[in-house]
Amino acid sequence: MTGPKSSIMPATAVRDPDLDHAAFRVLSVLCIFTDKGGECFPSLKTIAKELGISPQAVHRQIKNLERLGHIKITTRFRKDGSQTSSLYQILGLQHEVERCSPDVDTPSTPEVDPPLTSDVDPINDPSEQPKKNIYKLPLSHEQEPDPEELFNRWYAYYPKKVDKGGGRKAFKSALRKTSFETLLDGAKRYAECETSKGTPKQFISGPAKWLNGERWLDEYDGNCPASLDEWGSYISNSNSGGLTDAG
Repeated sequence: MTGPKSSIMPATAVRDPDLDHAAFRVLSVLCIFTDKGGECFPSLKTIAKELGISPQAVHRQIKNLERLGHIKITTRFRKDGSQTSSLYQILGLQHEVERCSPDVDTPSTPEVDPPLTSDVDPINDPSEQPKKNIYKLPLSHEQEPDPEELFNRWYAYYPKKVDKGGGRKAFKSALRKTSFETLLDGAKRYAECETSKGTPKQFISGPAKWLNGERWLDEYDGNCPASLDEWGSYISNSNSGGLTDAG
């Protein structure tokens, strides 16, 4: 790590018995990048590089932190509607900053490594932002696509194009449980998994079934999770005279 050498952690996180070591490390990196208001938007790749772990592992711990109530995630978009890194608000950090630094009017801006080429975009490029606002970018109403646009973007990545109406309804319900970024990442990972297995289309879950089952939470070991091996289930059942269809 070549950036800031210290940060302030929320006392609620330090005292939380349900917060494990992996999630605590990810929260520590988020706190390094936060401004005085407790907000930051490093990419998953940047966090992964700081910790020496994979972006997928970072993503899982980000969701754990959100579930435990230590962070709030807001999806951000560029002016052209494409998605960029999420905005993270560290809950409880504002109180700690005010308590530890009552006489400081403005926080010092932490230094960060230049982002990787794949991380740079017109909004998130630090070289294009004033130093005092490098980690805080207000979201305008114009940058927030409606749910129908988000669904169409998600549906374009999903590996099975059936029951679009049911998928749309399930997608809107899923957005109340998690972020668009999480749903899109889950769909991409599921598509890659089924492609790597060579699963026939009829044995891939339909979009509504996948969303209603909260399959974006599936954990992957290697290329695919065992719980998603529906094609393997079909092979086993067919050998014993039965058939399985993912629907």
